[in-house]
Parts: sequence; C-alpha cells; structure tokens
Amino acid sequence: MYLGCSDTDAALEGLKPDQNKKHIISLAELYSYIKEYSPFLNDAILNNLNEKYFELSNKIMYESDKYKIYTYFEELLAVINDGHAAVFYEQGSKSPFYFLPVGLDYADGKYYLLYKENNIKIPLGSELIKINDEDVKKYLLNNIAKYIPVKTPHAFENSMIKRLLYSSQNKKIKFTFKVDKNEVNLELKYSIPSEKIGNIKFNKIPDYYDKLNRIYSSRNFSIYSIKEKYALIQIHNFFDYHIIDEFIEKIIPLLENSDRLILDIRKNTGGNSNIGFVILKILTGKTETEIPSINIKNFQRRLTPFLITLTAIKDKNLKTLNNDTLTKLNSFINDGRLMKTHQLLMPSEEDEVLQEINRLLMQSNEVEELEKKLISAANKYKIENKDITVFTSYKSGSACDDFACFCKELNIRLIGTNTKGATGNIGIFKLTNNFSFVISLQKTMYKDMEINNKGVSPDIFIMDTIEDIKNQNDPCLNLVLKGHF
Repeated sequence: MYLGCSDTDAALEGLKPDQNKKHIISLAELYSYIKEYSPFLNDAILNNLNEKYFELSNKIMYESDKYKIYTYFEELLAVINDGHAAVFYEQGSKSPFYFLPVGLDYADGKYYLLYKENNIKIPLGSELIKINDEDVKKYLLNNIAKYIPVKTPHAFENSMIKRLLYSSQNKKIKFTFKVDKNEVNLELKYSIPSEKIGNIKFNKIPDYYDKLNRIYSSRNFSIYSIKEKYALIQIHNFFDYHIIDEFIEKIIPLLENSDRLILDIRKNTGGNSNIGFVILKILTGKTETEIPSINIKNFQRRLTPFLITLTAIKDKNLKTLNNDTLTKLNSFINDGRLMKTHQLLMPSEEDEVLQEINRLLMQSNEVEELEKKLISAANKYKIENKDITVFTSYKSGSACDDFACFCKELNIRLIGTNTKGATGNIGIFKLTNNFSFVISLQKTMYKDMEINNKGVSPDIFIMDTIEDIKNQNDPCLNLVLKGHF
C-alpha cells in the first residue's frame, strides 16, 4: 500500500501512536487466515478480497466508531461467499449493537412485519415496501448486501433483512408499509441494547404449530399428533450426542402407532451432522447404511480453534512437539488436512489446549457409543416401512444441509425450499483485538455438486407466502395431509 508523503503526514498528524493498532493488525490477520484456509477462493474472489482488504485497511486506520470497525471485518469476510462465515465482537466488552423495536422477515420474495412492541400500530404481517423512501430490495442491496456471506437464493434475501435489524445506537430509519392498499410510514431508532433484546416480549405473529396438538416438547424436539397414523417431529437442533438418548427413550415410543412421519428441520439451528444421520438410520432401520456420495467421516467431528493448531501443540514446557499427543489425535489431523508442521497460527493457553484435546478424544469415544445405541435401538423397536417426509428451508443450513443429503440417499422425500447451502467443517479463530470469526475449512460435495451457496434441492418446492404466515397456514403440511405427491 503506497501513500503520498504529504497526504500521509496530514492524515497521521492527529492520530495517537496506538490508536486502532490492534484493529489494523486484526484486519490483516483476518485477511491472512482467509487466504490460508478458505476452500472457496478462485481468481475472481481473490481479486475482490485483495481490493476489499486494501480499501478497508485504509478506512480502519482513522475510524473511531466501534460499530463501523466491526462492519469492516464483516465486509472483508463476506467477500469469500462462505455461508458459514461470521464475525463475533470481542467477548466480555460492551456491545456496540442496538436493535429496532420491530422484527422483519422474508417470504416468497417479499418482506413483512413479524413482531413489534405493543405501542406500534402497524398491523403484523404488513408488507414492507420502502426503506428510507427507497425500494426495499434496492436499499438492502445497496446498504446491507456487503455484509452478507451466504449467496444461496432466498437465504441471501432472508439474511439481509435479519442483518438490518441491528446497527449503531440511535441511528434513525424510516419504513414504509403497505396497509389496506395505503402506504404508512414508521420512523424508528436503533435503541435497544443487544444485551436486553432477549428479555423483551414482543407482539408476534403466531407460529403454524401453535394451533396443533403438541404431545411432547423439549429444547431438542417437539412432537405433534396431527391426524390418525401421522406424527410430526420438529427437530430443533443437532447439537449434543445426548439428543440420541432422548430420541430413543422419549420420542420413539410416541411414534410406534404412526405409519407416516414428518420431520421438520425448517427452524433447526444445526450442530453435528452425525446426529441427524443416526436419527435417520433408526427411523429407517438401515443401521448399516453408509453414504458413498458424501464424506461422512468428515461430518463426525467439528473443527475447533484448538484443532486448527494441533501440529503446534507442545509438551507442558511448550518446547517440543508431543508425538504421543499427535498419534492419539491422528484421525482428527487427517480429517482436517490443515496441519502445517511447527506453525502456530493461533495463540492458546496451554491448559485450554489440553482441555480441548481431552474433550475431542471423549467426543470420538461418544461416536462409538452412538453406533452401539443406534444398533440397540433399531433391534429393539424394529422400525421399518415408515413413510417419511422431511420439511426443508433456506433458513436452515450446516448440519441441515447434510441431513438433506442423507435423506436423498435414503430416498426420503424432501418438501419445502433449498436448504441454506452453508455446510462444511468450520474453524474458529481469535484475533488480536479479541474479535473472533468462523469460516469453513472444507467444501462439502454431494454427488460432485458443491452445496455451498446452492443448498440441497427438495423433491417438491414449496415456499410460504405472507398470507400463509399471517393465517397460520403451512402449505408443506397441507400437501402431505392431502397426499398430493
């Protein structure tokens, strides 16, 4: 980067020696990590990355606004089009993010009011047509798209409207809604601190399932009895191996009299893909099934900040590589293919590293226990000949992308939209300024097709409309109950 002497001197004249030093270093670190690890770089993306880095490295030198500094990291990371990518503000410090007293959402090419504080008179479900007197789509593309890493159709549009919901304190914004064929304006401020947003009870459009007969509920599953011989299972996440215990002990007994099962992953927050595969194996009774079209082994472990640096893990004196440790962790090293001998890419305290190693080894043992539970459950319940349908959405990716691949291989029907298209083992890196970020470390391929920014397509494509959402009408569920496929 070259600057004219006179311009440089003038610009630096009022700058304190250490001002923004950590942010400047951290932006360079982010740039380097992306070039080192991102599996999505090609000539065009690399050129854009270089140009964006030099643009932002100039801006960040003299920026004092904490929110704007954060957005520079978002912008740089979004260039690589990695749906898994995200930046996290420094942990333990006061967040610069403030939220609006309304929530907006996306459906079938349009945006609408999802929730609001009680004093706001605009009806829920009203279509948003303008932002700051500009067409809503044009505004989002001009002002928000630069922060959005995922490019899968519909997932991209949905992510933009969610990103619009927070900004810097007291920033003003004007919305124009369509209400009874009239245009109604609503001027708001970003006034709710991020630490308080979760405690506010907003007035919200009721969910589809609020009117159904729920017979079981937990943080992992909700079960609904919707019609004779039908059962609907919402799977909320794939986070923890203990989910399988709950599924075997609590869920399966509720399904014995149901011939038709509906699995809904449209609001699933992701997690460990192997858990989803085990659930499908139990439900189909195909305990020996393997998936040749995708690399299941790589789905069984999620990379961590410490896993990325395993070749640099030293003995307790941090002087030499511990060969015994590396031997024990050989399977993880092979999965990641990221190890570069004697290269420490991210600092970590020794005790934290050793704790993480222990946790990963325990997780490896848990995979073996999982297989035992799978076979035991399949033998005990003899589940087979169930007609299974899975509901998919552009809002759910990661393990949900993989879950949809598993369904394709097992000939399980998919109804809904393409999945989010954001999967692959991830790495989490900490930067000098205490920001951290996530990127994918591997491409995930299904039958030689890249899932990133495409998603897994359903057998029957159905998308909700705003009217469906306002009226608690689920077109996917209606189709299954009517048997129209």
